[in-house]
Parts: sequence; C-alpha cells; structure tokens
Amino acid sequence: MVIEGDIDIDAADLETTLLDAAQVRRGGALFQLDNDVPEAKAGYRIDDDRVAHRVDPEEPNDGILRTGPAAFGSVMIVTCDPDRTPIGPSIAHRMLAVTDLARDIWGVDLPQLEAAPDFGNAFGVP
Repeated sequence: MVIEGDIDIDAADLETTLLDAAQVRRGGALFQLDNDVPEAKAGYRIDDDRVAHRVDPEEPNDGILRTGPAAFGSVMIVTCDPDRTPIGPSIAHRMLAVTDLARDIWGVDLPQLEAAPDFGNAFGVP
C-alpha cells in the first residue's frame, strides 16, 4: 500500500481504527475439503453449550454454511451474522461447532480441529 501526501493520522490512531473495524466484522471461515460434496446451504444457530444446530437459512440464524465444488475439490464457507456474533472473544469454538454440524449433515471430510488459545483475551486485550 502506498500513501502519498500529508496525512493526519499516526500509527496508534490507524491501529485503533483497524482493530475497531475488525472487532465488528466477524466474517467466518473457508475450509478446503478432501471429499466431493454437493452444493448445499444451511443456516446455523449456536446454543449456550457451543453446539451448532441446523436451521432454515431464511429464518433467524447465527450464520450461513455453504458447501460446493471448487477448482481444487470442494469447499465449505461459513459466514457469520455480525449482529449475532459476540465481539471480543474468539469465534474459534463457534467455527468448531459448525464443522461438527457439517460433518453430521453432509459428511464433509474434515479432521477433528482444536481451537487455538485465545491469546487476545488471555492478555486482557479488548
């Protein structure tokens, strides 16, 4: 990225701006799958026990789960609803719940995953 001219923003302000925007936009995840899966779509809801449940994608949901073909096999795309995704804590456990749901409903071939430690919260980072 190239920025020309005189700008009135310092590094700390830029960092704050970017981090604030990142905390609001909890996008989701993209997974490459080893097996061929058909094109499909489902909504999901995460309960208090961190378990994902399939819901109609047109009904209120925490996000959308999609599968389909790609140039390198198949993919699974998880999109979070930013209004229903907590800001601050890691969303890794939510993504793990959604991968478990995808295994149950479509038989996607993903290894068992484990969430990385939430270092941001471990050090008191907002």
